[in-house]
Amino acid sequence: MCRWTCCLQQEEVQQEVQALQQMVCRLQRSLQEGRVLLKEKKEAAEMQTDREAELTASVHSLQLKVWRCLEDGVRFPVTDLKLLEVENTRLLEQHDHSSRLMEQQKERIESLTSQLKAISRRVHRERGLSHVEKEDRLVSSPRALKQ
Repeated sequence: MCRWTCCLQQEEVQQEVQALQQMVCRLQRSLQEGRVLLKEKKEAAEMQTDREAELTASVHSLQLKVWRCLEDGVRFPVTDLKLLEVENTRLLEQHDHSSRLMEQQKERIESLTSQLKAISRRVHRERGLSHVEKEDRLVSSPRALKQ
């Protein structure tokens, strides 16, 4: 009877170990996917930063052209000046939009980083608990008590 109980307990422990190992694998896979997503978001943010710098340079260039023309006393026809103003306004709006988008992406990256850290801590904690639980079960099993 004792052997049968020990076999059942051992089988239960093995099933729990297998379930924990599967959970660890799923969590590791999730962690890896999160890292990939985070890397992609960072790359997108870097591209957005580059694009924002290009737009800012364009705005400054146009502003400088307008200033030089006015400084030199050369007057653009009203339509050309209006076109430059419209283009300048469009570029400023695009810059503003890019800035807001960058801020949102930064917040998302921070959120993903936080989630990855939490998952990583949980995986490490569960790994530690599974080892402690194994030891506790082995110590409290009837076979271990007889020895």
